[in-house]
Amino acid sequence: MSDYTAHNLSVIKVGLRDFAEKEAKKEVVRRMRIIAGKMLDLIERVFSDASEQFPEWTANLHDATGIGIYIDGHLDRYMPVQRAGKQQKASSGEKVWGTEELSEALTKASTTFAKGLWLVMFSAVDYADKVERIGSPKERGRNFFTSLCEYLGMDVNEQFGTAIVGMSGPITSFAR
Repeated sequence: MSDYTAHNLSVIKVGLRDFAEKEAKKEVVRRMRIIAGKMLDLIERVFSDASEQFPEWTANLHDATGIGIYIDGHLDRYMPVQRAGKQQKASSGEKVWGTEELSEALTKASTTFAKGLWLVMFSAVDYADKVERIGSPKERGRNFFTSLCEYLGMDVNEQFGTAIVGMSGPITSFAR
């Protein structure tokens, strides 16, 4: 390879890297925000008063379910409007507010998702996993979060034409 060819290749690589950082990343983030907005609308609808899937008890599970988009350490929060009028008892017996739990989880996760682009769905109260596995005390909500993940996968496919890579189950390392 001649010196000119090596130089030209280097210039092209720098140009492609700049394009990916400036333009392509903006488009990916724009599409991630569309997905997060659609997911938040779905969460609001499913947790509505008319829902058979998830009638509200204290509304803290609703308030604790949201989306975080992490862009190289910067956090965009997608949180539902707070509905809970009273605290819910956590597994520890401590009373919690869903909104506070979600906000704390989103913030703490910033260190885990500090590099790159991440779209992460949260349900931050500790009893969300139990509701997912066996349902609520009113025997509703079983497999709800699995269904949310399926909708998320469809939205990702619609926006990007690809399936989700690296989807996993509950991450509990953000708990207190």
